[in-house]
Amino acid sequence: MPELTPESVQVVELARGETYVVVRVRNAGVIVLDRLGRLVRTRDRLLAIGRHVRAVEQVARAFEQAKLPRRLEHAQLSLALLVRLVPSRPHEAPSLDAATSALRSLELAIDAALAHAARWREAPPTERTLRRSITLLNDAAAADRAVVRTIRELGALLPPEKADPPTQKLRRWVLARLAGPDIPYFIVELAAAEQDLYAARFRKASQA
Repeated sequence: MPELTPESVQVVELARGETYVVVRVRNAGVIVLDRLGRLVRTRDRLLAIGRHVRAVEQVARAFEQAKLPRRLEHAQLSLALLVRLVPSRPHEAPSLDAATSALRSLELAIDAALAHAARWREAPPTERTLRRSITLLNDAAAADRAVVRTIRELGALLPPEKADPPTQKLRRWVLARLAGPDIPYFIVELAAAEQDLYAARFRKASQA
């Protein structure tokens, strides 16, 4: 189609081997081709492709907003701090142990989410792998909230009258960690509504 100038070309996989090419052209139209180069015109297929295109964008944005690499670094620094303080804090030892355990769980959850997301660079996400990405992101969000619960319990045990350097350092860490934003959950139901609206516009643009 030499008369059409593409603005972008995107490879979409609903399942491994079920590949489509989405070509956006300057008149705001969309051309969808299957793996054999044939035009895709089927309504349900176009809607499914449109939903998946928007879902991939939503999940990628959610991972970016979660800032997982930075949160992983913070969790590792926090673990190092607590491990140093445990021997000198017998009164808070159980709460310190709980916070340490929760931080290790958070570290593992973030590692798993990042490792899975890294595979996006090797192949486009499918509907199945995208669901796995959402699960891992929400697992990290749940682990993050578990850390917050243990830190609140630890903060309640710190004697306000004590001003020795270890207590001050621990109190500052507790306050800083509680003031930080949580890893956001990916709400599938809210995302689905946006996907349906986008898919309807996508289908209409592909048949213009």
